[in-house]
Order: sequence, then structure tokens, then C-alpha cells
Amino acid sequence: MTMGIMNARIVVLAIVAGFYGSFTLPLSADVVLRTASGATAASIVQEMEAFRTDLGGVNNGVSTAGGPAFTSGRREINWDASTVPTNLPPDFFNRVSPRGAVFSTSGSGFQVSVNTNAGPDRLFGNVDSSYATEFTTNSPNRLFAPVGATALDVHFFVPGSPATPATVSGFGVVFADVDMFYFSVLDYYDLNGELLGSFIATPADKGVAFLGASFNGGERIFRVRITTGNLALGPGHPDDPDNYVDVVVLDDFIYAEPQAAPVVRTAAGPDAVALAEALAAFRADIGGTNNGVATGGAPALVGGRREINWDAAVLPTNLPPDFFNEQSKRGVVLAALSNQFRVSVNTNAGPTRLFGDVNPDYVSEFTTNSPNRLFAPVATNVLEVHFFVPGSPATPAVVTSFGAVFADVDFEYVSKLELLDFAGKVIAAAYVPPSPSGGLSFVGVTLRNGEHAVRARLTCGTDALSATNLDIPFARDVVALDDFIYSEPLSLQPRLASPPVVNGNTISLSVSALSGLRFAVERSLNLTNWTPLATQSSSGLTLDTNATDSRRFYRARLLP
Repeated sequence: MTMGIMNARIVVLAIVAGFYGSFTLPLSADVVLRTASGATAASIVQEMEAFRTDLGGVNNGVSTAGGPAFTSGRREINWDASTVPTNLPPDFFNRVSPRGAVFSTSGSGFQVSVNTNAGPDRLFGNVDSSYATEFTTNSPNRLFAPVGATALDVHFFVPGSPATPATVSGFGVVFADVDMFYFSVLDYYDLNGELLGSFIATPADKGVAFLGASFNGGERIFRVRITTGNLALGPGHPDDPDNYVDVVVLDDFIYAEPQAAPVVRTAAGPDAVALAEALAAFRADIGGTNNGVATGGAPALVGGRREINWDAAVLPTNLPPDFFNEQSKRGVVLAALSNQFRVSVNTNAGPTRLFGDVNPDYVSEFTTNSPNRLFAPVATNVLEVHFFVPGSPATPAVVTSFGAVFADVDFEYVSKLELLDFAGKVIAAAYVPPSPSGGLSFVGVTLRNGEHAVRARLTCGTDALSATNLDIPFARDVVALDDFIYSEPLSLQPRLASPPVVNGNTISLSVSALSGLRFAVERSLNLTNWTPLATQSSSGLTLDTNATDSRRFYRARLLP
């Protein structure tokens, strides 16, 4: 069955510079809203500048193929260059003038007004003569609109890398000639299609309105839906607010620098065959080979992957949380509210197979990806996977990829995989697609932009496996797990390379650490009292320029 998204929303009354209206956003969203309107560009310039400040950095302009990637700043589109065609290809600003934006619409395409600031054809006067005096620009001389529709979607890609999907932290746009509330709207969606927020443009008859939102709580925008009034631009479609007809077009776009989105692989079907292609693609995303089980004292690996399939006969049915860190060393420790975990009995037939010993109905409910066994937390439907360096069970680690096979996912938008960073923030999430009854689903996420996950969180349906919890259509979704696949866990701890370089009273220390993790380099004379030398977030040199003592100790320590 399919269930709709039921996330809580809050309706907010906004009073900003004489405007009042409403907008909705999820309770978890952390948003900065900028809105202004007026007769001329001067009316909105202050809020536009504030929005640019919210995004931070500079305008990165137009990229070149294979050019440098930016991690900050913004992109802008103003339609005004004479080289911008009037019949605009949807990917013009991704392939021809690379700024990482691709448009789509239910209409027949996109149009930019002719490049003139005077005459009957200006500002879509060539489409309908009334438009030449109806619209105002923010940046002269041209405007933009979908053809045959009042809505378009903006999708993001890495500028200069047109095949790499991306996300942004903020997006804003200038509307021209908004006459009525509630018809001109920006809707922001994340990678899973969940609504981050919906915001309404403020009216300004024959004027301009700016609307922009940026998210600073870790939310990432994958797609923006722009709704322009309630009647599409077109011949015989004059703007007529007295009769509730509002024709609206667009000017400048401003958005945060697009960053490569996590690669999400999903598949669902009746059996393992349906998942094979997605599993192969996910393994290719990780790269390298399956490193298997580590031995104590073996050298740490920096590439490849680890896999857990629950099928070995030596696996206990009541699984210790640290079994795959201490006994079968693959760098995983499990955690759940009950801190108890169950593996189904090792048989492919009989009434106790596939958790039939827990509930007889489960025997016909579940399917395996790799026979004969499945896995589930006890008394809860949520578990976390923490990572350690395989073969070094006391050394915390991070991964860049994690995927899992789910058995019998019935409900949409319930079962999901989340990856969390060192600060506990969700940095990537993906819902598990439903499968045919009794079938299998797979979801795997590979992080980009140097991000690392310190743990993965899996939500398995709505209810835990139990003697009383049946899988009931429209009511309960009981889900088990099969294979885990994840990138080689890498040490979370920064380390000092040895030996240090001594030059008089200056000691140069080479520090190796995963990018983006904050750590301190500290010194001590007695191994008890430590003094910080530097705080860093990347590998490099640290100098102690006052090393006058005959004996001195150094360490690198991860910071929260």
C-alpha cells in the first residue's frame, strides 16, 4: 500500500515591512526568510542584499567545463545578456552558460523577453501587447516565464559538471507584477521530495517582489517549485486583477553555490534479482573490493568496502551488539533502545525460518536477498550502526557510504536510512521504496563533498517484530533487514606523523586527519597538563615556535 507524507507543519503569520501573509514550513526546518515588494527595483534592493549576505561569499559567475569547484558563494541569473535566446533551452544554464540550474515545466517550454528596453515588443509585448506596459524589471532589459503553464521546477547540478546532481542551501527570485496573495509561491523540496517550506510572494501591482529563503539547520534544497500567478503568459491573456486574473513573470534568480548531492541508489521487487543491478551500482560507487573480516593487528585499509549478510552458521540468534567489531571484525557496533538484536534461525525451510519462531505469520511474510537468514532489533523498529576501524575495536571510524536491504516494506515514506555526522546532524537521508508484498527493497547512500558519517540510523516500518505484531495492510508495517554494505570504516582520530622536524626552537608537526573534522594539536611537559597549539579542520603542518624545554609531548585530539 501507499501512505502519504504526514509530517507536521506549522502555519506562521508574518509581518515584514508592511506585509502580512502566511507560509508553512516543517517543524524541523531552520529558515531565514527575505521578502519585499514595491513599484521599482529600489524597493527590493535591501532585502536582496540581505539575502546575498545570508548565502555568504561572492557571485561565482559562470563556470567552465572541468573548472574549479566552489564550496561557498552563490550563483545568479538575470536573463539580460544578448546571448540568452528568447526560446530558452531548459538546460541552458547548466550546459551553455554553466551555473548549475535546469528548468522543467508541464507547459511547452520557456521564453525570455526580447532584448530591448523600448518599443511594443518589450517585456513580452510580442506575446500580448498589454504586457509591454504591465511588467517592470529588476535588472533591465529582460524577463523570463514558462510557456503554457504557471509553474516551473528548478533542479540543481554542480556548475561545470552538468551530469552531477546538486543541492543548495538557499534560493530566491524576483517576481514581476504580483497582484494577489497566495498565487505566486516558492516551494522548497529536499532530496526525498519532502517539503521544506512554502512561501508566498508579496503583491506589487506592475511592480516587483523579491522572495528568498535560506536554510541554516542543515537542510538541503534539491528542487524548487516556482508558481507564477494563476494564468499563464500568452496571447489573449491580459492581466486582470479586478476579475481575479494574475499574470506573473520572473526576473533575477539568486541561489547558494550548488554542492554535489549524495548518490542515492534504490530498488524494490519480489526477490533478489530485482535488487541486483542497484546493488552492483552501489558497490561500484564505493569502489574497490570486499575486505571481508579483519584480523587483530592487521594494517588499516583505506579503500574498498565491508559487507554483512547474517548467513554464517556461527552467527548467534541472540546477537551481541559488538559481534561485528569484536568477534567477526568488520567495524560495526549496533545500538537500539532495547540494545538487543535477533538473527533468524539458520534454515531455509520449516516453521521456524525467517523469524517464524517469533511469529508464525512471518514465515510467509519475508524474503531473503542472501539466504538463509534475516536480522532485526528486538522490541523496537529503529536501530543505529556505529563504525570502528576493523581489527582495532576501540578506534572510532567514519564511512562515506552505507546501504541496506529491507524485507517486506509495505508503506511509503516510513522506512528510511539516515546518515549522521560527528555532531549528530543528519547529513543524508533516503526513504526505502515499497516492495510487492513479501518482497525486498534496497537503499544505499554515498556522500559527496568530503562528508563522512559517524553512524547510520535505520527505521524499519512502523512496528517491531514480535509475537503480537502482525503485518497488516493499512495499519502496521513489520520490516526485517538483510545485507549491509558500507565503505571501509576510516579512523576518526587525527594522528601526528613521526618523526617531527626540529629546527632550533621550532618543531614542525605533520598532522593527518579526515577533512572537515575539527581537532586540536596540543603539547605537554608531563603528559597530564595539555596546552593547545592550534585548532584545525584539515591535514597539514602545525608549528611549535617556542620549544625550549628538553622534553615535550604532543598529541592531536578530536573536538566535538
